[in-house]
Amino acid sequence: ALEAMAAGLPVIASRTGALPETVGPERCVPRKDPRALATAMTALWEDPGRREREGAIGIDRARGEFGRERFTERILALYAGMDE
Repeated sequence: ALEAMAAGLPVIASRTGALPETVGPERCVPRKDPRALATAMTALWEDPGRREREGAIGIDRARGEFGRERFTERILALYAGMDE
């Protein structure tokens, strides 16, 4: 999911594991609900503008939350907390 977001592809995921945290809860459908997944996918398919907007949001989220800078900040904070 993260690689797709970084590539600008809109992502819909099931509400399971780390996916809500990764893609954002608003881009998740209930687990084991194929109808909800199909509805969400159809809505994206039928709206090119939404696909473009969601793709841009995904790029921003991937870079902002999971990019090199954020990763480095989190690792340094983790190491700094080990001294406490």
